[in-house]
Amino acid sequence: MVIITNLSIIIPLYNGEKYISTCLESIIGQELDGIEIIIIDNASTDTSIDIVNQYIKIFPNIRLIKNKRNQGPGAARNIGINKALGKYITFVDCDDYVSKDMYLNLYNYIGKYGLDCVVCEYEYVHNDDKLNSYSKHCDNIQIINKIQAVQKFLKGEMECYSWNKLYKRKFLLDNQVFFSEEIFTGEDVIFLAKVIVNCHKIGFSANRFYKYRRHLNSITSSTDNQKVIDHNRALIETIDYLKQNLSEDEKEYLELYEVRNTVAMFIKYIQLYQFDRKKIYDNYENHFKSLCKNLPMNSIFRNKIMNLADKIRFFLLKYKQLDRYVKIKLKS
Repeated sequence: MVIITNLSIIIPLYNGEKYISTCLESIIGQELDGIEIIIIDNASTDTSIDIVNQYIKIFPNIRLIKNKRNQGPGAARNIGINKALGKYITFVDCDDYVSKDMYLNLYNYIGKYGLDCVVCEYEYVHNDDKLNSYSKHCDNIQIINKIQAVQKFLKGEMECYSWNKLYKRKFLLDNQVFFSEEIFTGEDVIFLAKVIVNCHKIGFSANRFYKYRRHLNSITSSTDNQKVIDHNRALIETIDYLKQNLSEDEKEYLELYEVRNTVAMFIKYIQLYQFDRKKIYDNYENHFKSLCKNLPMNSIFRNKIMNLADKIRFFLLKYKQLDRYVKIKLKS
C-alpha cells in the first residue's frame, strides 16, 4: 500500500525534555491525514531522546535523525528539508505547540489558492502555559503577489519566523531555499528573505494557530554577546542577498529596511554593553561602519518613504551619538 505524505513537519531538537511531549501531542492530534514528523536531534544531553523514542514505538510516522554535535537550528532544518517526503513542509520548535486544526486549514489554503507559502498568526505562551491573547477562527485569507510580499517584508510588516508558515516543498527545492548554517540566531530572517524573493503568491491567515512559548531567557529576547553578533551577521547576509536578487523596481523600500534594522541592531549593542562607549563603538567599527558607509546621508534625507525619526536615528548612529540619544529617551 502506498502511503501519501501530505505534510512533513520538521522539529529541531536540543535539550527539550520539558516541552517535547506537549509539542508532539499537538502534532499527533492534527485533523490533517498523511503527516510525517521528522525530529533532528542536535546532540541533546538530557532525556529528550528517551521521550521521543517512546513516541516512535507508538507512532510509525515519527522519524528521528541524530546529529553527533550541535549544528544549530538552521542545519537541522536543512537536513529535514532534504529528508522530507511531504508535498508541503513546515517547522515547529520543540518547546512550542499548535492548534489541532492548524495544518488542515493551512493545507487547504495553500492548495486552493496555488500558493508557494501560507502564513498564519501566532500567540505567546508563557512558562505557565496560559495564553495571553486569543482569536476566533475565521476563513478570511489575504493573497499577495511577489512585489507586495517584498514590500511587506521590507516595511517590517511580516514576522520573520519560519514556524508559522507552510511551504510547498517543490518551491523550496527548485529555488534552493535553505537556511544559513553558520548562524545560530537570526537564520529565519535570511530564509524568509529567500522565500520572498522567489515566491509568486503568498497567503496570510489571521488565525492564531501557532503557540509560541516565550521564555525570559530565550534566544530572541536575550542580549547575550554571541546572539547579538549572530543577529547582526544575519542582517548583513540578508541585506546582501536582497541587493543581489531584487530587481531595481523591487528595491523601493530596501533603504528603509537597511536603516531601520541597522539602527535596531545597534541599539541591542547599546543594551548589551550598558552604555560603555568604548565597547559599543568598537562594535561600530567592526560591524556597522561598512553598513553606514553604504548609506550616505544625502540619500537618506531625500528618501520620501522614510519618516523623520528614522532619519534622525540613523544620523545619530552614523556620527556615533545614538547611545546618548537612547540614554536620554530612557531617562524621559
